[in-house]
Amino acid sequence: MSNAELLESPVWDQFQTVARRKRRNPRKLLLDYMREYMEICEDERLDQEIQADARRSGYSEEDAVEIVKQLRREKVARPTTAKNGRKLPVSRKRTTKAT
Repeated sequence: MSNAELLESPVWDQFQTVARRKRRNPRKLLLDYMREYMEICEDERLDQEIQADARRSGYSEEDAVEIVKQLRREKVARPTTAKNGRKLPVSRKRTTKAT
């Protein structure tokens, strides 16, 4: 369907009517829907890749869940560091001057 056919279709007219009733710009709303749809498609693709990787790994789902839980426990137990790898400074209480 070409752009001209889309803009002349009754579906587009209905979409514009509904969008304007909700005080939304129909073109912006359509772009938002298209972006959201593309994100959903990408998420589904990544999910399929992860599932395929998991099947190839030979781990059962229970094993994989336990591995993730273990990694999370280890992450919590590690000392917090800054992005550059240095330890974060100890927070100091603010002192205010007496007036």
